[in-house]
Amino acid sequence: MPSLIETVRGTVRADECDQLGHMNVVYYTARMSDAYTQLLARVGMTAEFIAGRRMAFAAVRQEIDNLREVRAGDLIVFESGFVGLRPKGATIRHEMRNAETGDVAMRARIGLVNLDLERRRAAPIPAEIAARIQAMLGAGPDPDGDHHG
Repeated sequence: MPSLIETVRGTVRADECDQLGHMNVVYYTARMSDAYTQLLARVGMTAEFIAGRRMAFAAVRQEIDNLREVRAGDLIVFESGFVGLRPKGATIRHEMRNAETGDVAMRARIGLVNLDLERRRAAPIPAEIAARIQAMLGAGPDPDGDHHG
């Protein structure tokens, strides 16, 4: 399986918890968004790149498995990585773990399309970005069957 890198580390705050006492899914999504931004920057798709090239990835499919609860005070870590690459898109995976126990609390798989922001259409991923993504994929197959390019 392609390797995941740490993209977010933090503590679940009390104001992130719902009436059931565990982290509300809206905050899972907010932390996932932070992890996504860190992952894209790692391959060169920074805010400067997006503004200059007028292209960015857009999430078009999300599959999220909530596996365990996390509560206020729990230490959490997100690990993220690319698990698939296509000429105009990619697939990423996020895992949120309880940093103390190592238990996976949430796993997400997100399909991305590279979007030309002027034309609002799918566009080929720039070669330098695709090369960095390919390097992150590693040699192992994705257990969910995505293609590596």
